[in-house]
Amino acid sequence: MPTYSGATIQSITSLASIPGADRIEVAKIGNFQTVVPKGTYTPGTPVVFIEADSVLPTDQAWAQEFLKFAPKRVKIIKLRGVWSEGIVASVSIIPPVYTLRPNMDVSEILGVTHYETEVFDNGVITQSLPAGLPKTDEERWEKLPELPDTKAILTLKYDGSSCSVWPTQGEDGKWIFRVFGRTREYPSDSQTMYHTPVHRYGSELITLVQHMRAHFRTDDEFVLRGELFGRGIQSGEHNPHSQIDEKLWALYNIYNMTHHEYVPWERVVPLIELSGVPAVLTLGHERLTPELITRIQDGRYLDYSYEGVVAKFPDGTSTKIINKSYDGGK
Repeated sequence: MPTYSGATIQSITSLASIPGADRIEVAKIGNFQTVVPKGTYTPGTPVVFIEADSVLPTDQAWAQEFLKFAPKRVKIIKLRGVWSEGIVASVSIIPPVYTLRPNMDVSEILGVTHYETEVFDNGVITQSLPAGLPKTDEERWEKLPELPDTKAILTLKYDGSSCSVWPTQGEDGKWIFRVFGRTREYPSDSQTMYHTPVHRYGSELITLVQHMRAHFRTDDEFVLRGELFGRGIQSGEHNPHSQIDEKLWALYNIYNMTHHEYVPWERVVPLIELSGVPAVLTLGHERLTPELITRIQDGRYLDYSYEGVVAKFPDGTSTKIINKSYDGGK
């Protein structure tokens, strides 16, 4: 199962001054940008880049200077009017026994982990996700080697808690529901908030799997991945989904457990609509361009508060574009 790769070996692409700032400058690292101490790095310098939403270790000497500014998690922040999207550190923090190479994942070496927003129901005994089922976490668009030259379905990124359901049949033919948060499986006989989609849409979820099997002429197993949202899931006045009084759920992806791959969204939208399963809001169908990405990141894509947009490509892959103002205000 893939591990978190939020800390990697990268190179400084370019450096630029910040008007009115004598001690800091902005560094470009691929598609990312971050603020660094002025005069510390030069273009081409290999560095450790730690992405936003990473959690720094509290017991490592190298992390202490950064923990002053990121005690809970690394966040996107604005300094002197410039967005800083992560942390840059010297490669000297890596023990010398390791041979470094470009794009090398050093998260485990450094003890850097992913910030988990999953809400656990007290008193419920959980277990790890089953083998072959990855955690739900879209890659940021900045990690794409290049922008795909194809149209993508753009959907709204909901700000809640990941919640997946696996409708499957037992040996007796009866349907059962396996329920997952982002990192854990919840017992089918418990009554947690993660069972909301089962209680509200159980028959529709079964119908969707049946439609999938009939349409694709297969007996494959499908996990329905969605977002649980509503009051008490995530807080914040800027979060429109936390203002809803009831707990709701919306499907945003379907994972084929038999072949271990995501099903292209455009191929299942008609089946989702036919089954009556609620899904995330579709915003458009267009190519990702630098101009479009800038509009989304600057909060100008929609006329209401939003966390971000997910671009779903025809091959089943997807990427997220985060609204920096929204993310920085969390």
